[in-house]
Amino acid sequence: MSESSQLDRLQQWAMHYHSALITPGEADGVRFVEAAKSQQLSRQLERRVHSALSSFAEVLDSLEHELSEFLRKDSAHLIRKDVQSTLCHRAASLHLHEVQTEVLASWLAETSDSSSVADGEGLEECP
Repeated sequence: MSESSQLDRLQQWAMHYHSALITPGEADGVRFVEAAKSQQLSRQLERRVHSALSSFAEVLDSLEHELSEFLRKDSAHLIRKDVQSTLCHRAASLHLHEVQTEVLASWLAETSDSSSVADGEGLEECP
């Protein structure tokens, strides 16, 4: 296992089990993320995933259209719904330890500079 992949696993483990952000080479190489900041970071993750999924809606429309050229309309629609449901379920189950460490560090800096976002934002289009 390469040194970078070992570091990546350590970073994931530290965030998952100890809410610790390990950023080697920085003056504050290990930062513990308090619960309130962790919630803000989780909302940031939700917003970013929601944004990505919003742009994916066009892809789903296209998929359904292409499938309906040779499948019955209800079958094409069911496939679209299954893909959407699977994607939404996986996206909704994402955790902070799955986010790249550099991205988390950037988000953490942003949350220090700005106020928190209102609760209730999320994956509204998901079933």
